[in-house]
Amino acid sequence: MKKGCLIGLAVLLVLVIAAIAVIGIAYVKLNSQYGISEAAAVSHETLATKDTRARVVVKPDKLAPFVFKYIKPEDIPQLPKLPSSPDALISMVVPREIALLEGAEYSKGSVGLTLFINERRFGPEIVKQLNQQGLQRTLNMIKWDEGMFTMPQRGVVLVNGALPIPDGLEEKVLETWKHDLEGNPVVIDGDHLLELALDNRNGEIMTLIGAGAKAAKQDWKMLMENSYVQTGLAILPNLHVLRLSADVVEVDKAEINLRVEGTQEAGNQLEFLVNMMGLPLLKQYLEDDFGMKLDGQPKWDAGQKAFIGAFTLTGFEPLIRAQIQQFIPPPPAPAAKKS
Repeated sequence: MKKGCLIGLAVLLVLVIAAIAVIGIAYVKLNSQYGISEAAAVSHETLATKDTRARVVVKPDKLAPFVFKYIKPEDIPQLPKLPSSPDALISMVVPREIALLEGAEYSKGSVGLTLFINERRFGPEIVKQLNQQGLQRTLNMIKWDEGMFTMPQRGVVLVNGALPIPDGLEEKVLETWKHDLEGNPVVIDGDHLLELALDNRNGEIMTLIGAGAKAAKQDWKMLMENSYVQTGLAILPNLHVLRLSADVVEVDKAEINLRVEGTQEAGNQLEFLVNMMGLPLLKQYLEDDFGMKLDGQPKWDAGQKAFIGAFTLTGFEPLIRAQIQQFIPPPPAPAAKKS
């Protein structure tokens, strides 16, 4: 091979290596700034502690099959042409999991809260946008971390907060319960759009009522003297675990499942209070204020020692479409005709 050809090949090789290096450096910089690569799957359970008593978990990608059924292409004329499978595109971008963890920490005098997001992509941008929204202003009854949302590693976006526990509440709780639980903590099943699990074996519900009253600047003792509240509080010692899950199964239909584990006495009381008072009011409220229909009636299952209810919710499609419309920018004004 001629010397000139060897020099040419060497120069070409150097240019290729340089181009690869430049592209690699640019990708690393962009990935660091915007998080364009896919982050690892991280469960909220990695943040749970021995004091965690409640979990609320949302799996956003379970809404992917429905998003573009709520949005009509003609509503967004400026929207670029989407790939053949927009559902897959959504699943590539939205977080895998959003979770709120709660647990009373009497040694610290507060109820600890952790809001967690397992971001899939664009984690740094998620942190930036969330902090710009001003969570401290919208939920100012909670004392949030000074640094607000952080991303200690790819895949993990979180912020910690606390609700102060009012004086005297611990003594009230310890009249019936003890802080340490026997047995394993309650966890979620993990295969629903929305799922809540709350362990009340240490009186967590009463703690939340008291801390919530203080956050709302109310006297928790006076609140608990209310006759209606006392009726509910009387059941609490016999309520052990509460679970709620919800899934959208059609564009305008959701399935909701409720399960409250406890004693027979609590089951009988719940059946009366919920079916005779609470549920009819809730159904009427949803229909009158939102045009939604909630069907289903829970009952006590002695064999499972649980108060169980399976519900269907319909009529929410118009509300979702109306909410989406608020975020759709108006189409650009037509260009003025030249005279």
